Amino acid sequence: MKRNLLIIFALLLTLFIADRFIRPGMESAGVGMVKEETKINGEELEVEDYEKIYVKAIKKAESYEIKDKELLRWVVKGIASREMDHKPELTKKAQIRNAREKIQLENASIEYAEVK
Repeated sequence: MKRNLLIIFALLLTLFIADRFIRPGMESAGVGMVKEETKINGEELEVEDYEKIYVKAIKKAESYEIKDKELLRWVVKGIASREMDHKPELTKKAQIRNAREKIQLENASIEYAEVK
């Protein structure tokens, strides 16, 4: 009887250690991600900040002389998004390539939704 209790206790202790120290739970992983994101962004943006970022992005995108309105819209979103995330600017060619990929993804999603 004593031996069975020791085996059960050892098994429970092993499971506890494995759960807590070897594989952190989802809750602790989520908290770390939030703290890291806060360090990157530093502060929260106000409405005026978004307006400034988008005005700047629109001016930059219009300088690319893109005729397609949908492509222009996605380029503006890409420029503004990178600015808000404090990421380095992409080249004109890379911005347009990313925007085209976003358009293709959006169209594929719409087609899939229509089929379903």
